[in-house]
Amino acid sequence: MQVISIDRLEDLWNSIDTILDIYKEHNTIRVRVLVAKDKEDEDNSISRKIVHKLLNELNIALRRIGYNDSIRYLIYHHSKNYYGILLLDSYTARMLGV
Repeated sequence: MQVISIDRLEDLWNSIDTILDIYKEHNTIRVRVLVAKDKEDEDNSISRKIVHKLLNELNIALRRIGYNDSIRYLIYHHSKNYYGILLLDSYTARMLGV
């Protein structure tokens, strides 16, 4: 499983490109994305914006390249400094019982 870290909103598009490259190479989506929590932003609005934008823009980008399968995602507190997003195609999600 590939791990991608997003520390700033500016890193979002590179991360989406990386996920699309992974899909094109392996024909599957099994990615863990770590989104940094901003220490100066008490309600983590920037991190939440990154997560929301990532999911929406990734969905649009996948549909544009012809991806028709479902994507399961789990959002969780990875650590004190990161949120985690687990992105899985439907086959992998079924195999893991998610």
